[in-house]
Amino acid sequence: MKFPNAFDGIKKLFTAEILEIVSIVAGVIAGFAGAIAYGADQTGHPEAVGAPAAIAAVVGIIAAILLIASAIISFLGINNASKDEPEFKNAVTAVIVSIVLSVISGFLPDSLEVVAALIDTVNTCLSVYISYTVVKGICNLAAKLNNAEMVERGNRVITYIIVAALLGAIADFVQTVWIKDPKANLNVILGAVILIFGLVKGVAYIIYLSKAKKMLQNA
Repeated sequence: MKFPNAFDGIKKLFTAEILEIVSIVAGVIAGFAGAIAYGADQTGHPEAVGAPAAIAAVVGIIAAILLIASAIISFLGINNASKDEPEFKNAVTAVIVSIVLSVISGFLPDSLEVVAALIDTVNTCLSVYISYTVVKGICNLAAKLNNAEMVERGNRVITYIIVAALLGAIADFVQTVWIKDPKANLNVILGAVILIFGLVKGVAYIIYLSKAKKMLQNA
């Protein structure tokens, strides 16, 4: 095996991405459960609020825990991979900054919602950059192994990542600027759309990571 550290790192990244996708799915479920609870409350059926509200709360907490675990494992994986390919080093700092910002955002009071929104935007950009850098790192490894197919596939995945990020950003902008009621049905739907775009990107990304694992294992 020519790149054992990269292989170990990609395995961790693969695991982290699975956790992130499960977290996104859980987030979508929590969002729809919250919308059902809100709808029941608005239509005068308070007895129907309890169950979906509880589901939204519990599943939302699970989603948050999975996302944190994913970030930590991702950092460990990128750090390992950077020992064999310098490109991954560019993502290490970004992961650290993202984790620190997420912790800070979690302790911000409601009065600083603008700061929280800004941090969320920065974290979104960092997430895109991290995914881009990881794919570029794998492309570099593929080039060293003379695997042109993986290089070409990696370039396509980068395109998917950028497009999904742009579409998600547009939905997020509409959600933030034009919809004032955070519990409005359209707001909830747009929130789900943002998560779905992330899921699409995640699927393309995880398939590429899986192929990268096999490539490195057989190198």
